[in-house]
Amino acid sequence: MGIKLGLLDDLRLKGVLKSGCAVLDIGSSNLYSADSESIRSFLAHYNIDADMAFIGRLSAGSAYGSDGGSNESWAGELLEKAGMTYLAFDIANGFRTQIFDLNQEALPQKHRGAFDVVLNFGTTEHVINQLNAFRIIHDAVKVGGVIVHQLPCSGYIDHGYFCYTPRFFFDLAGHNEYEVVEFCYDGPRKGANIFGIVNDYKSYFPALRRRVYQEGLTVQDLVINIILRKTKNLPLRLPIEKSTSVVR
Repeated sequence: MGIKLGLLDDLRLKGVLKSGCAVLDIGSSNLYSADSESIRSFLAHYNIDADMAFIGRLSAGSAYGSDGGSNESWAGELLEKAGMTYLAFDIANGFRTQIFDLNQEALPQKHRGAFDVVLNFGTTEHVINQLNAFRIIHDAVKVGGVIVHQLPCSGYIDHGYFCYTPRFFFDLAGHNEYEVVEFCYDGPRKGANIFGIVNDYKSYFPALRRRVYQEGLTVQDLVINIILRKTKNLPLRLPIEKSTSVVR
């Protein structure tokens, strides 16, 4: 999981990331694509004059290219330096991270309604128990707080377990009386060979070795960005998608 500095700066401009706010990161996010001047400028908006050693280290560790990131800087470091409080839930240790299994664990009482902002940048698609993951997000954000999702929509053949539809978020928002603050797509970008993941599992499942799969077929990757505001203190309500069923 990772967040590019440009996306954090966009959230700052939208008034989502305010000085003093409490941020919960669903997945401990690395910081990507953060050059020194952009870090300095981001912090300056919060009236923070950070030392060059901090800025240089964060910038050097945020390198991102076609093969992924260097994963040596954390988004939480930057947010904390800007005057926010930060906590991450993850199964692996990271910056200000509480080891937490989104598949099974319940949200501790002390974290219920405790956060102004909950970030889900490429985490829940890796979790089988979607109900538990989205209930934790819903319960953690305070009334008036916002939830920011950036998640796969289509493509991502060899990434995680799920791609999300716009309908998923619109119905989730409608049933829980969230305000949809913003919605957009990011991409599309060139995706992976659709049979690459099949070839990866041939050694585990003999049935996959019984035929030759065509190489070079790709599906473009597309991401959903959506910002939701929680407006009422309600338990999570679950929609059922009926528009394409025989039931009306």
